[in-house]
Amino acid sequence: MYARRTLAALVLAGAALSASQAHAQARDPVAAEALFRAGRAAAEKGDYEAACSRFRESQSLDPAPGTTFNLADCEEHRGKLATAWELFTRVASALPPGDDRVKIASGRAAALEKRLPKLTITLAQGAPGGTAVRRDGVDIGPATLGVPLPIDPGQHVIVVRAPGRDDHTTTVDIGEGEQKTIEALPTSASAPAAVEGVSPRRTAGYVVIGVGAASLVVFAATGIAVLVEKGTFDQHCMSGLCDMTGFSAGQSGQKLGTASGASLAAGLVAVAAGTVLVLTSGPGKKPTTALLPSAGPSGASLSLLHRW
Repeated sequence: MYARRTLAALVLAGAALSASQAHAQARDPVAAEALFRAGRAAAEKGDYEAACSRFRESQSLDPAPGTTFNLADCEEHRGKLATAWELFTRVASALPPGDDRVKIASGRAAALEKRLPKLTITLAQGAPGGTAVRRDGVDIGPATLGVPLPIDPGQHVIVVRAPGRDDHTTTVDIGEGEQKTIEALPTSASAPAAVEGVSPRRTAGYVVIGVGAASLVVFAATGIAVLVEKGTFDQHCMSGLCDMTGFSAGQSGQKLGTASGASLAAGLVAVAAGTVLVLTSGPGKKPTTALLPSAGPSGASLSLLHRW
């Protein structure tokens, strides 16, 4: 393992990172140094999860090549080979050519490169315009598609998004040194589901049925009133002679009878018409059979309706 600023036989060269540059980047160098030492202590105990976390925080507070190198070493111990490879490569690129650490960092990166898994993501033919691909929450640009990219061993989640379609999620497991290709395939376009009971024709049918039902209620009420008037008429009329109460009951009964018959006819017609509207609404052409009431001058009846 390497110290943050000086590494045993490898001394941090000030030529590449001047004091002014370090000062410009620093946010809290004191805390960064403390976190770096805490990371080293955790790494020496084999707690690489804690060590990597502390190295990352130290680097964010005060970037330094020694911290990056230790973080790379830590990630390699965690099995994050691609992450460690990128960090070692970054250290080698950041240091001046004459720095002894360039050779060490480059050698570690080269050793890791032979072990890297590589994943190639391609976009399926016929994918709609605007299709987007994400790997582990990171967007994969068009230039990246079809290119074998180093990746950490383990499980990775590929999400394909296309306009007007559900996300398509694929999980891929890849091991050390493996090379895999996965085709990013959007979900199939689905036709919008038909919505039942919202057609104007069906709505009108239910309204007409409601009007018919109300008319039948009037028919029932007036029919009862006719019976009451008939009873009064029978009590006050004898041999065709009626007193004033019987005469009034007779006239009222005739009017109520006419209204009752009209309500029955109107109600039956409305219910029949509304039922026809409901049965013939909608996109489907399923056969339907129903009994429909009807009314005429000679009385009410039931009709059999069958729609093919």
